[in-house]
Amino acid sequence: ARNEVQAKAVLYPEYVQTFARGGTRFSVVTPQISAAGVEHLDTILQPYINVEPGRGNPRRDFELQEATITDSRYLDGLSIIVEAPEAGSLG
Repeated sequence: ARNEVQAKAVLYPEYVQTFARGGTRFSVVTPQISAAGVEHLDTILQPYINVEPGRGNPRRDFELQEATITDSRYLDGLSIIVEAPEAGSLG
């Protein structure tokens, strides 16, 4: 059986047109350690969700991407706070 987590997000109305569309990708950003160094160290205590907006039709359901989205266009993007009932339940 595959481990699965379902999460609900409530978007403010002004963000629905941008984020709740087909092609939008969501990924959890966590620390990445490799021979090249450490990336995303700021997420060691609290991972965050990265969003790459799509251009498709409106949608309500999305799957979390396996890989972190690292497109440099979004490095200084909109910050969205996600509240979870248990620490570490996003990663």
